[in-house]
Amino acid sequence: MNEEVEKLEETIEYLKEGIYDIIWGGIDHKDYPDFCDAHIESAYIDGRPMDWNELDIINSDSEYIHEMLMLHLY
Repeated sequence: MNEEVEKLEETIEYLKEGIYDIIWGGIDHKDYPDFCDAHIESAYIDGRPMDWNELDIINSDSEYIHEMLMLHLY
């Protein structure tokens, strides 16, 4: 595995562990159960708002986004 991929995976794990106060966007209930357009619009980590780069990284993990959205909705 190359260093870039390892660093990205470490960053995703770090973000997953500390994310809170999530604001969701793109939720279309007609798209149940896929919610393919759902994404995190904003959230906090380490007492500060996540920046756009962090949001892009966490939103790239579609499995995690779907899992967290299901917890949020149900």
